[in-house]
Amino acid sequence: MLCAIDPGLTGGIVIYDFSNHFFTCSEIDTSSIPKLKTFVFPFLDKINQVVIEKPLHIKGTSHIKSIMTAFMNFGKLLAFFEIHDIPISIIPPQAWTPYFKKSYQKAYAYHSFDKGFEKLEQKEERLAVLTQQYQLSDELFRSKKGRLKDGIVDAFCLAFFFQETYQNGLSVH
Repeated sequence: MLCAIDPGLTGGIVIYDFSNHFFTCSEIDTSSIPKLKTFVFPFLDKINQVVIEKPLHIKGTSHIKSIMTAFMNFGKLLAFFEIHDIPISIIPPQAWTPYFKKSYQKAYAYHSFDKGFEKLEQKEERLAVLTQQYQLSDELFRSKKGRLKDGIVDAFCLAFFFQETYQNGLSVH
């Protein structure tokens, strides 16, 4: 099983077994190790790989709280999974986000962000790729009021990106 995590302020976690297409996901407060442990514990002995999005530091941003939260959560997640001897891969967003653009042609290019934080349209575009290419329900990624659960979207994207790049023998580092 693969565990993919977006450690941001509105983080998400996905545990996915690609061999039988089982998954579970949640918006999760990744800053809380007890909450993380409660979610992960039933699968802990089956998880053989963790993929965590590398926090992105952007100079001159006014979103200091979001950056600090991501870095603190990132450290806690590393410690949690290292204590359990589960291999961890760290993937920067520049590596996986281009893969989930509608116009992306599987070039696996390494792109950088022009600006720091993404616009809602970019997150919606990733959701469209997930729902079309991987046959996942749009409802999985929205609250009852229709709010996009972007942490879950990003965690699923990380999981699929990692699985497909490693199946094709490509390096993500």
